[in-house]
Amino acid sequence: MKISFRKRRLVPVGLAFLALALASGVAFAYWTAGGTGTGNGGAAAGVSNLTITQVGSLTAMYPGDGAQTIHVTIANGSTQSVHVTSVSASVTSTSNVGCTSADFTVGAAAALNIDIAAGASAVNVTGPTIHFFNDPARNQDACKGVTVNLAYAIP
Repeated sequence: MKISFRKRRLVPVGLAFLALALASGVAFAYWTAGGTGTGNGGAAAGVSNLTITQVGSLTAMYPGDGAQTIHVTIANGSTQSVHVTSVSASVTSTSNVGCTSADFTVGAAAALNIDIAAGASAVNVTGPTIHFFNDPARNQDACKGVTVNLAYAIP
């Protein structure tokens, strides 16, 4: 009689443990699943204050020249560490109206996959590339000597 009592008691307890294990597996899968977001890399709530600055200057560009790699420093002014998966750049303007962002090609976002501790910086990180786009269909003299203004983002 005692043996059958234990079996009846063991089945509900075993099912409870199984249900708990499955529920925690679902929660883990939900937390690690991909997603989208804006701001500073989809990190936990409270992470902010990431600053991206270019390291040094690029060499003078000309139509058809090779791509140059942009190097940046990413500073984490937050009180939490942050994981940065990539950094991108875009041309926002130039110092001459006749020279536009269409005169330059910025490469795809550079994959980083780095952790930056609270209050620390990732220095001289390899970012995307940029080069002067050679458009033989039009005169690009307006781009001579211009300053190209770039914006950086952590997608």
